[in-house]
Amino acid sequence: MKLRELFILRDIRALALNLTFALMFCSVMFLTYRGFVEAEIISKWYAFIGGSILFSFVVLVLGRQRHITIDWVSILIFTFIGYLFVRIFVIELPQPNILVLLLAAFIILYFSFKQLSRGLEAYNPDILIVGVCLAQAIYGLMQYFDATYISRGFGITGCFDNPAGFAASLAAGVPYCFSVLQKRERLRYFGLSAFIIIALAVILSESRTGILAITVVTSVYLGNKYYSLFKQYRKALLLVLGVVFITLFIGLFFLKKNSAIGRMLIWETSLQMIVDRPLFGLGTSGFMSEYMLYQADYFTENTDSPYALLADNVTHPFNEYLLIVIEYGVIGLLFVFTILVLLIKFSQQITIPHLCILAIAILACFSYPLRYPAVVILLAYSLANIKIEQRNEFKFNRALKLSWCCLLGGICIFLIRDIRFEIQWGKLALYREYLESDTISESYADLYVRWNGDPMFLYNYGAVLNHLGNYSRSNEIMFRCIKYFNDYDVQRLIADNYDNMKKCEQAEEHYLIANKMIPSRFMPLYRLLKLYDKNGKTNDALYMAKTIVDMPIKVQSG
Repeated sequence: MKLRELFILRDIRALALNLTFALMFCSVMFLTYRGFVEAEIISKWYAFIGGSILFSFVVLVLGRQRHITIDWVSILIFTFIGYLFVRIFVIELPQPNILVLLLAAFIILYFSFKQLSRGLEAYNPDILIVGVCLAQAIYGLMQYFDATYISRGFGITGCFDNPAGFAASLAAGVPYCFSVLQKRERLRYFGLSAFIIIALAVILSESRTGILAITVVTSVYLGNKYYSLFKQYRKALLLVLGVVFITLFIGLFFLKKNSAIGRMLIWETSLQMIVDRPLFGLGTSGFMSEYMLYQADYFTENTDSPYALLADNVTHPFNEYLLIVIEYGVIGLLFVFTILVLLIKFSQQITIPHLCILAIAILACFSYPLRYPAVVILLAYSLANIKIEQRNEFKFNRALKLSWCCLLGGICIFLIRDIRFEIQWGKLALYREYLESDTISESYADLYVRWNGDPMFLYNYGAVLNHLGNYSRSNEIMFRCIKYFNDYDVQRLIADNYDNMKKCEQAEEHYLIANKMIPSRFMPLYRLLKLYDKNGKTNDALYMAKTIVDMPIKVQSG
């Protein structure tokens, strides 16, 4: 083959890889399908899984790597994912299909990036990452200045469900602005402009974690770039940085003071969960199924707690490290910390992928960045592109390629089944007021047989059965639901079912649990008052009425 033809072929391969990456990354940043119950979240995760399959297939077809290099980080990542699979398939309750698909998609995406990290030089999606993040930031700014409609009560959410997802996805992409700054002159202006616009969008979103992540990453980048200057004026610069970060922390704390104090309750309660099951944790979905019960126990023991007015339903501890320990124990956290230590130990210098991982690590301390697939893609890409001395090398032969194709095909089949389930559920949930009662009941029963593991479906199904007056069946579903997901609304629904079934003691028990989960809510106490009144418990009803009257009001109504 002539040299010119070889270069043209390389350019075509790089173009195909870049286009596939762009399609995947754009989808996880912008895709929203209103046919799903959770439009902004589940559609992006499906885009992540589908995009991972497509990207891996393109790498398989176009990649010319004949060997797969394995280093210690790759071994640990694979072992950690394997540990999660063992927990899911062998030890615990059946888990949502989507979780298994996500873990599999992350593995294939990571190893696809790994295969390309020493491959085509023309394949460099850094500019694509910055371009997509810039487009998302501009869309968010349009929302802020009322140039486009937003209906959730936030100033900026972009194409996400709340500002946290918007800010996390942008903050994780900021380090690649620095990568573009290091390229030729015209691109430098693009990189600088993108950084300013993205940073402005994150600041206006009022995401404290996003602001902190961008500030720290920018400081580290500048300190590394101008290391000689930093070394020369080290004491003065450290003093200035210390004052800046202390001021920043205080300012961010008071930006949303009640939210910050509320997280103290969540972290305090989460630590108790860790104390009870430190080694192996509570298992997958353990936080969502158990946390609110721990919160109820806390308020039972601390009846005058200042946190009472701030408590609410909680589905995440606002700290990814805490979540790992709670669900997978110290063993799970040990995997994560070992990977981070190895990334530092075996690295000669601070690179852009290091900065991206640093941004995600900071976001993980105070938020839930791994809930958003754009962050997960950037994590996989960054991990794969950090140069670490290889541990072993495997020949990428036909048998391995065939196995890889079978894996991609299997993931694709389960993905299609999962999407079909979510679409059918979405039609029922969104348009059930237009359907006959018998049709709704039969349709939900049919979906329940083919349940994909999404616990929110169980809650929705239980609520529908309650609305249709099938209280006994509703509670059967709800008691399955609490193995995966349990909160104030779940307990209220169970209590209401028992109330309608004339099972007063059980109804009272679950109304009280709901009350202790969120002490500032009036409804459980009001329902208890009605329960006592209709059962002739006059003294209990009077006591409950006095309790309601004496309750502090969380939100004043006009």
